[in-house]
Amino acid sequence: MTGLIGITRKIDHMGRVTLPKEYRDFFKMPTGKRVEIFATDEGILIRVPNRETAETKIGTIQERSPDRDYLTDDIS
Repeated sequence: MTGLIGITRKIDHMGRVTLPKEYRDFFKMPTGKRVEIFATDEGILIRVPNRETAETKIGTIQERSPDRDYLTDDIS
């Protein structure tokens, strides 16, 4: 990853930061790609989720569909 360290960007009035094109190209991040954002002891970590992690999270969201009655399930 030589040459990709040390790029600075300003935070805009809405709190957004543009990822440098060099990073987006290197990490294969096309427009519309989802990223994960984490707070760490050293700062902010932005990463491209691996496919398995993303599919697992999508499955979890689909399992908790709004048409399911969770209160009834928890009581019985």
